[in-house]
Amino acid sequence: MKRACGLARTGLSSQSESGATKVRLRPAASAGRPASGPPLTYNVGQNPAMNNFALALLLLALANTASSATLCELGEVVLFNCNAATKTVSLCRSSDLSETVGYMQYRYGHPERPEMVFPKAKKHPSRYFSVSYVPGRSYYSSVSFEVGKFKYEVYSLQALPDAVDPNNNVSSEECDLRHGVWVTSAKGIYDVRCNCNEQTVDGLKEFFDQREVFGVSSSWP
Repeated sequence: MKRACGLARTGLSSQSESGATKVRLRPAASAGRPASGPPLTYNVGQNPAMNNFALALLLLALANTASSATLCELGEVVLFNCNAATKTVSLCRSSDLSETVGYMQYRYGHPERPEMVFPKAKKHPSRYFSVSYVPGRSYYSSVSFEVGKFKYEVYSLQALPDAVDPNNNVSSEECDLRHGVWVTSAKGIYDVRCNCNEQTVDGLKEFFDQREVFGVSSSWP
């Protein structure tokens, strides 16, 4: 997992005023997005040791924020989350989701301005989503839904090393674990692939195992 860290990445600068150190921070860029927003100023005191400690904590907080961007709201359960190029893919559900209550939504875009939310209102998933899981030497799990003539599948594909064709010219590292969204239409299939070198939250298999509890239909078995 890559973290945005260091002075150049965070836009951190410091200045001294009456013996105290002021730290000015600009939000770090995340998942390819440029830093934005006004700088934040913190007065971290006159003690050099405390200054260093405070700076370390601030840098760690910024790094964690940049690496864990999600479209899920505070209090929601993150079922799936990853960065795809410069955007974020999230499946979010309410913490009280059961067979009759709660909601689930698919969200795509930037945290500050999602481009797609499905369903638009916070609805129970039983009418909108289905789940699947295909076991074997390699396994596939997904949550799918349809919008008009488009079908979306948020997927997790795990291929064991000995299940990979050695003649397909694809490295085992690339084949071992793959996440993303397949968008299918009359024109074909488009793969919105999650960034392989960044952290992905993958709870698709666990969601499949609890599908009856959540009242969600399955295409397997």
